[in-house]
Amino acid sequence: MPQHPQHGSQVARERLNIIWEKLVCGVATERSRTDGHVEFINDFQIDHHPGFDFEALNKSGYSIETRSRALIWFKPLPEDMLERYPCKGLTKEFDDYDSTQNDGKLRNEDRTRAVHDYVEECSRLRMGRSLSTLGAERSLMDYLKIHIVESPSPYLVGPGLDGSYPQLVDYWRVGNIYETMTDTNTVQSYPLLTLQAWHTLNGKEDMILLGELYTLICAMRNRVNQRRADDPDERKALWDFPADVEYCGFQFESEIHFPVVFLSYVGPQHGRIFYAYMDRYRLVICQSKLYSFEKKESAPVDFFTRMLLSRPLQY
Repeated sequence: MPQHPQHGSQVARERLNIIWEKLVCGVATERSRTDGHVEFINDFQIDHHPGFDFEALNKSGYSIETRSRALIWFKPLPEDMLERYPCKGLTKEFDDYDSTQNDGKLRNEDRTRAVHDYVEECSRLRMGRSLSTLGAERSLMDYLKIHIVESPSPYLVGPGLDGSYPQLVDYWRVGNIYETMTDTNTVQSYPLLTLQAWHTLNGKEDMILLGELYTLICAMRNRVNQRRADDPDERKALWDFPADVEYCGFQFESEIHFPVVFLSYVGPQHGRIFYAYMDRYRLVICQSKLYSFEKKESAPVDFFTRMLLSRPLQY
């Protein structure tokens, strides 16, 4: 009997489940270096593109395009929107860092979390501000239709994204997860997710930490396995009784890429951008250079805010 071709999300689902079981639940933990980085991801049909130039996306139009052999399925918040929706009323701060004068009072996790919280608050304040448009008040959140993924979202029924390194002393923590709604009056969303995390470990240029790899794969796997529950009562029931999850259909049955934009803050006080998506049987991970947040005056806060507030290409 001839084999029928696989359609929609089935290929991505099967592949991400395999990567999760073999890499995340096993080999990655066993073979990660003492500094938390992994070196063997290409052995698992993962295309890793370090040094990816996300700033070049500013110069491109809103269309599917190929950059460094990667397809772009999202668009950063336009730069002019930062001027139209200013960031005012910040309560979070992060201090300048000078490694030559480190007094030991702040640990890596204090610095990386402070940067994470600053970018997060800046993004939230911009989204909450209104702009008078044709006599009506419209917030950036209304314009972008970006929402925080919160319970009882079926997405959160999957494994959590926080984790610890094998030595258990070091760890990473994931902040809010954002999705773009197709309609503000419904619960339907696009597959794209954007999120941030902070780490206790230092990051090395062109290398990926176990926590970064785990977060990307887990975020995508949870999305591809997300069950359909459009009605509020269905969502609550799915949240209260996750054992019944197999009786629901998949939310994104026709999606094949499941893109994720991920901002990662690593020691001593740096950040980098990841973008991942499925290309049939291969997982593609694009990674930026390390950006310094050691000096607040020159830190790329606006650029990271624009990446965090990215929208689906279809939007």
